[in-house]
Amino acid sequence: MQQGLYALALIGAVPVAAQEAPTVNADPAITSDGADAQSTEPAPFVDPQTDVFDGNQVIIGIGLGGFSEYDGSEKTKLKPVAGAVGRIEGFGFRIRGPSITTDLYRDKPGTHLRFRIGPNLRYGGNRSSTPDDPVVAKLGELESGFEGGLSFGVSYRRIFHPYDSLSIGGSVRWDLSGRHGGANYGTAISYTTPLSRAQVLGIQIGASFADNDYADYNYSITPEGSAASGLPVYKAKGGLRELGIGAYTARDLSGDFRDGGFAIGVGAQYGRLKGSAAKTPITSVRGTPNQWMAVGGVGYSF
Repeated sequence: MQQGLYALALIGAVPVAAQEAPTVNADPAITSDGADAQSTEPAPFVDPQTDVFDGNQVIIGIGLGGFSEYDGSEKTKLKPVAGAVGRIEGFGFRIRGPSITTDLYRDKPGTHLRFRIGPNLRYGGNRSSTPDDPVVAKLGELESGFEGGLSFGVSYRRIFHPYDSLSIGGSVRWDLSGRHGGANYGTAISYTTPLSRAQVLGIQIGASFADNDYADYNYSITPEGSAASGLPVYKAKGGLRELGIGAYTARDLSGDFRDGGFAIGVGAQYGRLKGSAAKTPITSVRGTPNQWMAVGGVGYSF
């Protein structure tokens, strides 16, 4: 049940709007690309006969979060968040705002070592609406589009006691809409443990990377953009894009996660932009490499 509780705690961390947190997803997951590294399968807690997470299960959630307006922005905006996570007939899924991740690997019941692999799809984009910063706004909006790829991971339960879990995974997505023609990658490691039948706690660290095409589209400033905004010309390159760390927790309102029903969750993440994402004048002159996210929401499991 740990991964189900993790998803419940973080179900609202990925915004319904275009921007997605790039590394550690408080989903509540904490949303990042590395958050796709998490398993979508809730694991049994104590008594499978009374556990809603045994067999087919679904968790849905809504909430509110504060997110950086765009990569490198120093302004945080409130956005509604929504999502769902579950497993039907052995196949897992997670929907976080405009993205969906699947798990097509069917583990043997009762195994402690679990694998995950499946396609993922996301719609959105960085700076896809007019920024509040009047200088950055003169660079123009970037187009939203579809990105598709693969997510994969492995998790092991019973690290320190029978109910905790350690997960490691990653994801890769390519541009499917012809915007930049590039790719972005993410990896994350997380540890989740129930504190009681009513409370779960987790931490996660992650990193995201981008290739040259992705970095050029999102962080370069052309001579035309420089003339319009007054920012210096800049040519971005691929590489490490962000490092992040986050924490999350959820509490069942009935006092026992096993009976399903309503729960509340909160999550927070700090990300530090690196490489061209930090060096671009969009960040270094007009913004900040320090990116924060905080979310809170309510979920219902059945």
